[in-house]
Amino acid sequence: MLKHIVFWKIKDNEDKEKNMEQMVKMLYSLDGRLKVLSLLSLAYNLDFTLEYDVVLCAVLKSPGALKFYQNHPDHVKCKKFIYNYCRKESGFRFRT
Repeated sequence: MLKHIVFWKIKDNEDKEKNMEQMVKMLYSLDGRLKVLSLLSLAYNLDFTLEYDVVLCAVLKSPGALKFYQNHPDHVKCKKFIYNYCRKESGFRFRT
């Protein structure tokens, strides 16, 4: 198993919370549709003074499953949306 954790800082503007909610909704829509995902958890932070605003934790079956997930057309659509509103990203991957 492989854990894939990503943190995002969203650009500050009047639609920040709406963009965060849409981002989480889009990513959650992948749950159940991509069988390589064993678990998908997301949350957004309501304290905008902290380093990051949104976190994703995905558990995948293998490094190959991660590659499939990252290149899947539905995930690519999510990434395009995210990169329009993200100003900073950080991630971490490890085997469990």
